[in-house]
Amino acid sequence: MRSAQALAAARSAPSPAPSSYAGAGRRPRPRPAPLTVVLVLAIGLTVAYALTRANTGDMAVYRAGGQAVLHGGDLYDLRVGDFGFTYPPVAAALFATVAWLPLPAMFAVLTAASCAALYVVLRRSAPDVGQRLGAAVGLAALAATHPVVNTLSWGQVNLLLAALVLHDLLVRRSGVGVGLAAAVKLTPAVFVVYLVLCGRRREARTATATFLAASTLGAVVSPAASWRYWTHDVLAAPGVGGFDHVGNQALRGLAERALGTGAGTALWLLVAVPALVGGLLLARRTARAGDEVLAAGIAGLTACLVSPVAWIHHWVWCVPFLARVPVPVRLALGAGFVLPLTLGPVVGAGYPVLVLAALVGHRAWLPRMAGSAPR
Repeated sequence: MRSAQALAAARSAPSPAPSSYAGAGRRPRPRPAPLTVVLVLAIGLTVAYALTRANTGDMAVYRAGGQAVLHGGDLYDLRVGDFGFTYPPVAAALFATVAWLPLPAMFAVLTAASCAALYVVLRRSAPDVGQRLGAAVGLAALAATHPVVNTLSWGQVNLLLAALVLHDLLVRRSGVGVGLAAAVKLTPAVFVVYLVLCGRRREARTATATFLAASTLGAVVSPAASWRYWTHDVLAAPGVGGFDHVGNQALRGLAERALGTGAGTALWLLVAVPALVGGLLLARRTARAGDEVLAAGIAGLTACLVSPVAWIHHWVWCVPFLARVPVPVRLALGAGFVLPLTLGPVVGAGYPVLVLAALVGHRAWLPRMAGSAPR
């Protein structure tokens, strides 16, 4: 009875009005999310500006290192102008995959890859932004920080490594990305210690095994260069300018510019270990409070602080840090990372002072931020 009544009602229901356009019935195409549009525009503007001051000197060194692997040259005696290859041998093996390209083409490939990496870093740095336009613009503004622009204009690899580490820490959670990044450039090895402190020991073991496997691959590909690097060059001074060069924004650079080589090195050795321990413990506490993105930023900035060398483009870890702190703090610190504070000896302490102040401040505001995202 009920089915007969339902059938009669269906027959008597009015027919839908005819379509007034050919595409009726199709689902409308989804509009791009505001965050995606804003980030893509910001990255495009940043790259356009960075390319106006592009310098292919570092890229030429990468290419020469890759060609040394391909053709059997001496990896650590090569010179491109005043610069030499300073990365581990496995990095040269990776550069060999694109070293056959002309220099402009290789620069273009790495720039495109760095743009994709910057997008990943920005998205991972603020997973809770959603569709809020104001928050999206605030996040996108971090693309204008000096370390990011410097990385793009010099054709550096720091955004690629940061994206690899962040994706591994926050999404994949395997340790492989951390290990690969550490094998290419030793500074990310700090994240292995961070994983141990956070109780993520399986990931730490995987990262260590990945680092050893990649380094072994470098030794197989370039045995003589590997022996030289791990027994000598790993502790050598940077390829240009020395540790006291104004571009070295690590604590060691600050100490040696202020006190000279001997006393400055002694001071660095005295403060580096406490700074490392304090920074990583703060990162662990931040992660336990519920903000793993901010914790990763703290660990990355700590690595830059205590490393013997941290050029301006190494400090891309300011992006996840600034993305997570309260807006007033972000504006105050962000101004320092947008303005090139390192353009003279008087302000050559810019990044160490900024980061130390930020970490000390974070230690104070952490109890009020525990478990909450910045607004």
